[in-house]
Amino acid sequence: MRTVRLLIVLAFLGCAGCGPQAEHQVASTSTPLTAPSLQPPTQGPDINPKVSYDPCTMISDAVISKAGYNPATRKRYAGSADPPTIVLGCEFEDDLHGIIKPKSTLEVASSNENIDADRKYWNDPPHPNLPVKSITVNGRAGFEMTHYPAYDCYIYLPTKAGDVAIIWHSIIMDHPNPCDGVLDIAKIIEPTIGENR
Repeated sequence: MRTVRLLIVLAFLGCAGCGPQAEHQVASTSTPLTAPSLQPPTQGPDINPKVSYDPCTMISDAVISKAGYNPATRKRYAGSADPPTIVLGCEFEDDLHGIIKPKSTLEVASSNENIDADRKYWNDPPHPNLPVKSITVNGRAGFEMTHYPAYDCYIYLPTKAGDVAIIWHSIIMDHPNPCDGVLDIAKIIEPTIGENR
């Protein structure tokens, strides 16, 4: 879906000394967040298939902190419902300090768009991005691509409903290799999707 593909996002590094199993334990014991401002849009009967993974309520503060982002900056960005498709998105800012704050943002978008359709979209010209690269994150096969001139890194992972996009965006727009370290972030986020999704 175009809304997912054109998201702008971000984050820096991850977790030294903690493997996917430890992260899965954090994710599996997390309770969905209930703040009214974080709740997803209603998925009516015209949305098919339904998206059950909502990153804004299902990624815990502990996981976001481990990924290098500030949980207090969590906000639902303007995802879209364009029947029969839908996007549930969440945005975070990094926890770095300096003259420019934040230096990057991280967006996680869950949709019912098929991952093969997203791969085809980015493989077709005239998108100014590097070639799509196949990757595997904690056993989940997806792909990664760098988008210029926005200095974005996109990682797409398949779900039963569609796919999840993990997007890193450099605010300062001068990062020579936007995807450096983003795979580590994806390894921290992926267990929150759940094995049954």
